[in-house]
Amino acid sequence: MNVVLVPALFLLVGLVVYKKVIEPRRGEEKSNAKKTGAKAVKAPKEPKAAKAPRREKPRAMPTGSGRPGSVL
Repeated sequence: MNVVLVPALFLLVGLVVYKKVIEPRRGEEKSNAKKTGAKAVKAPKEPKAAKAPRREKPRAMPTGSGRPGSVL
């Protein structure tokens, strides 16, 4: 019984993927080929507000050997 059901399941899944994914992509390619390349011009983006400068974190005091005092 599984000899028939498993291939039928794969066939059904393949058909669904073809109808939902592959066919719409092919439709887009054909419709893009029909267009004469006229695209809508996008409005330029407004510049973002400048961010406030970051404060420097206080660093650990170096020890006598020159290594930082804390590694955390």
